[in-house]
Amino acid sequence: MHAEAIERITAIERSIDTAALVYSDVCYWPLVRLRLWSVLMSRLVLGKKSGGEKVANTGPAWADVGAVGAEALGAADLGLVKATGTTPKFGARCDALFFARPEEYVEKTPAGAFAKFIDSLFERTPNARKLELADPRTLGFARLHPSLFLELSRAAEGVRFDPPGALSNFDALSAAALKHADVGLDPADLTADMGKIFYFARIFEKVLRRMTPRALVLSVYYHPVGMAWMLAARRAGVTSIDLQHGRLGPHHGLYTDLTVAPPEGYALMPDRVWCWGTRTVGDIARANASA
Repeated sequence: MHAEAIERITAIERSIDTAALVYSDVCYWPLVRLRLWSVLMSRLVLGKKSGGEKVANTGPAWADVGAVGAEALGAADLGLVKATGTTPKFGARCDALFFARPEEYVEKTPAGAFAKFIDSLFERTPNARKLELADPRTLGFARLHPSLFLELSRAAEGVRFDPPGALSNFDALSAAALKHADVGLDPADLTADMGKIFYFARIFEKVLRRMTPRALVLSVYYHPVGMAWMLAARRAGVTSIDLQHGRLGPHHGLYTDLTVAPPEGYALMPDRVWCWGTRTVGDIARANASA
């Protein structure tokens, strides 16, 4: 079933020039692959036919706990805060910056929740910082390794944002997606997500240029915020690393069989993938034009 989904996606890649799918100066094909993969997995694996309509890519719901005590750290326009009473690693500059999402904290310890993939490497990395987006619904729960939080409204100060863009060659893409995958793509949905990616990317780029890490590490890049980090890292000259959360399997729409990937890779995808075995390395390298 996963192989069938890949076959449909690669049939689209063979039928159109995916390099011509550009929003402003960035190829939006990786975002389209995410949409296609979500729909095809719903149909072929979960057995829930979506009819090609929009598939949401949202995280779990969190209860609103109201205001949470937070304290600003460092320069005001950098937008960093910490939860009151916590002592995260802090400093304006670092060698590695880790980005974590609240849903990754699935392991519980007496001292707080543990994001087993991110935290396992973070706690072993000298001069590293861990960052999350500030959200009063999730900022307050205890973490074994406390995070810095990025308050977007403050971090946006002084940022020059990109003007709205358009999806070039969308009609050809839409026709190919219907022909080869029977998936209808919503241009308004894709345009909105690319706008979000560009917005977040400029804020994240500012953070990266100020904190100057050599590497940005996250687990699961394939959502608008993750892709924004990838774009920001590309613009800032920082190596981006997707820390895999387990064995991929031989076929995955966001990692394997990138048959027409450009030599420099996609700006919305990571530079490197941290794998947990040679089989996954082989699966990613197989049929990847940029491998």
